[in-house]
Amino acid sequence: MGKRIGIIVCVLLLCLGQSAQAGDKRMSKYSAWEVYGQDEQLEIKETPDVIQRMLDTAYDEYTRVGGKRLKRANTYTRWYGVGGVAWCSIFIAWCSAKQDITLYLLKDISPKPDEEIFNFKVRFIPPLFNAFESVGRISAVPRPGYTVIYATRAGLWEMHVGIVYSAQLQADGRYLIETIEGNQGNTIRHYLFLYDPHAPFQQGNMSFLESLPEGADEQLIITPRNTSWCVKGFGATWK
Repeated sequence: MGKRIGIIVCVLLLCLGQSAQAGDKRMSKYSAWEVYGQDEQLEIKETPDVIQRMLDTAYDEYTRVGGKRLKRANTYTRWYGVGGVAWCSIFIAWCSAKQDITLYLLKDISPKPDEEIFNFKVRFIPPLFNAFESVGRISAVPRPGYTVIYATRAGLWEMHVGIVYSAQLQADGRYLIETIEGNQGNTIRHYLFLYDPHAPFQQGNMSFLESLPEGADEQLIITPRNTSWCVKGFGATWK
């Protein structure tokens, strides 16, 4: 009897997974703006002080590590209470905790007031995306301190996250975005790219610069990290 129940549960989970995958594939023909951004302001708002301090913490870690390859079990994973695991989302939570930004667990998910500044302490990327979405905090517009969530262009499977360090609205409607991202090549990296909220996910909404802007950090990476990815949305840690 127990074996039979187990088989039924597995079949149900498989069906649910296939249903979710089909839904994501259908959504891939749309853009982030069509899915998440209809009521948003395009302009970049003034960054709250506590978010700016969190960004300073992330940048300080980036410069302190200096591109050195870290062990899978490191400062950030030990703080989280795990060993050698993927740590891109853990790094974001660690930076937030350093500035006493409220960190919610999955069990704490509930509607949040617009004025609340918070982040999630969630290790895996799909549940992290779902957590932001469930409280109405997925945005098509990048702002400093937001969590950028990358996904595959075809199936929109959430793969990786980073911190939006800066975002500038361009005349053509795209955004020039700097990110700081943990667990990239087992280190912390600093990226610069253009993001188009109006481009379909499956087409790709990131484009990369041919050269660094004048006066930019020479360690900024402007080459693609993964051409099969797109930006699925941004976790809005503040509004």
